[in-house]
Amino acid sequence: MFFLAAHPAPSLALTNSFVGSAEVRAAERAEPDACTVRLANEDDGRGWKAAVVEAEARVRALPAEAHDCKSVEVHVAIDGAVVVFTTRDGRQAVRQVATPAELAATVEALLVTTAPPALVAPPQPPAPSSAVGVVPPLAGKPSTEEHPGAKPGASTDARHGVPHPDARRVETRAFGVFEAGGRLAGPGRFISPTLTVGAHVALDRWELAVDLTWEPIYGTSLPAPPGFDMLATVIGVGIGRREPLGRGFELSAMGRAGIALVHEERELTAESDEPQGARSQMRLGVSGSIIYAKEAPFRVRATLAGDYVPAKLGGGDVVDPLLPPLPKWGATLSIGLEADLP
Repeated sequence: MFFLAAHPAPSLALTNSFVGSAEVRAAERAEPDACTVRLANEDDGRGWKAAVVEAEARVRALPAEAHDCKSVEVHVAIDGAVVVFTTRDGRQAVRQVATPAELAATVEALLVTTAPPALVAPPQPPAPSSAVGVVPPLAGKPSTEEHPGAKPGASTDARHGVPHPDARRVETRAFGVFEAGGRLAGPGRFISPTLTVGAHVALDRWELAVDLTWEPIYGTSLPAPPGFDMLATVIGVGIGRREPLGRGFELSAMGRAGIALVHEERELTAESDEPQGARSQMRLGVSGSIIYAKEAPFRVRATLAGDYVPAKLGGGDVVDPLLPPLPKWGATLSIGLEADLP
């Protein structure tokens, strides 16, 4: 009986060689995003080749998803080297380094500078509540709950907990007004200076106002008895809109209503024993104001207002037969300031 010595099959070694090559190729395919660092020209003997090897080792020590590097080329020059950093989407950054010792740190800095933004996991929808009678908000509908990161008064998106794009915060501010001017009234061509103080509240573009106006002394071109004098005190309210005009200007347009207490007096004569008296008037009107420096705490304003008397309160428009009848319309032009209230 003969025995044959066992020898390894040549095909097994060849197979192992093929397997090893396949593993190398698979590893290469597994790193398609690997960043290459290479020397673009000849080393000048100062150690650039070794510096390139060190820089490439530092790059490969990082996971590919931590940076956006595609390639780094080092061009050796007389006074150092030029580093050309290319990202995967084709952007480039160029840096100058003086010595080989600076190369690795420069490449690491470029990796940080051009790193891709971190991926944020999409928010998960809220889990359905198991409580009886509690219904989760419908997808896509704004929630009325306030989100800690949202502005006061803004609704939030129930799916993401962020301010809803359709929500807009209503701006509220209060300010005081002081104006001085003149009023022309008729019939009778009456004229008087005016002083106005008021408190206004702006709700976004809507404006509410409460004003007190003093018309201290009226003159008239009509025949008047000796010692004639007339004055008025008006308390009024207004509502309107406030719109920007650009270049720091705003326009305020308002409808107004007020009660005026008009007082007339004259010297005592034999024809009348009532030398003075007062009447109340209801005044309805409109006003328009131009305001400058809308973002400043103190703003300049100019106002043009008109009013008429649709009804008389507490009597007619004649206080005394020898006194002129009370005016039935008026126009006021004034200028002043408005200031924000705390």
